[in-house]
Order: sequence, then C-alpha cells, then structure tokens
Amino acid sequence: MIIEELLFRRRLDRQMTAMTLARVIVLIICGLPFICISLYQLNVNNNVNNYMELAIVSLLLSITASLMHTNFVINFYVFLMVLSRFRRQAKNVLIKKPWRLIKSLCNKTSTNISRNKVSPEIAQQSFSANELE
Repeated sequence: MIIEELLFRRRLDRQMTAMTLARVIVLIICGLPFICISLYQLNVNNNVNNYMELAIVSLLLSITASLMHTNFVINFYVFLMVLSRFRRQAKNVLIKKPWRLIKSLCNKTSTNISRNKVSPEIAQQSFSANELE
C-alpha cells in the first residue's frame, strides 16, 4: 500500500517536472526573440532621418511581441503533448461530457414525446331542462 502510494507520487512528480521543463522551453523560444529585438531597439541610434530602419525595427518588435503573447496561449497545447493525465482529463471534459449531455438530451426528448401523448377527453352529456323541451 505504501509502495503503491510512493510510486504514484513519483509518477506525479515526474509529470510535474516534465510540465515545468516544457513550459521553460516554450518561454525561452517565445521570449528570446522579443528580448533580443527590444535590446537592439534600445541600443540602436534613433536617427530621425533613417525611417526605413525604424520601420523595420518596429515591425520586428510587433511580430516578436505577438510571439511573446502566444506563450500564454500555447500552454494548453504544450500540456496536451507532454502530460498523459492532462490528455485524459481534456478528452473527458471536451469530448465525453458534452457527448453524454447530448445523448441525455436526445433521450429525454424522445421519451417525453412517447410518454406525453394527448388522449381525447370523453365529454359527458348533460341535458338541461331547456334542451329537453
């Protein structure tokens, strides 16, 4: 019992280490170009007459800033690639639960149609004194 718990904790620790390593690698890949272009922009002489160089540096800065922002978006995909437990949870949340919900809604509508049939009401005839005359 204790050995199984230790093995389970080791697997979780291994997955946590893999997740952290993957996040650091993605952060370096996405952040390093932005840092390099920012440092270049700080060190370059901002000459007013050189519009082409300013435009190129601004374009590169915008592209690398976009790449830097993708760092925060890409977490989901990195975790899907690295962690098997995360893949199982994502599959459960994104595929199985909505599918069960759709099936239950379809089953409810089909059973409600067969269960809630309308039957004609049998009207009782009552004769009033005016009708009999």
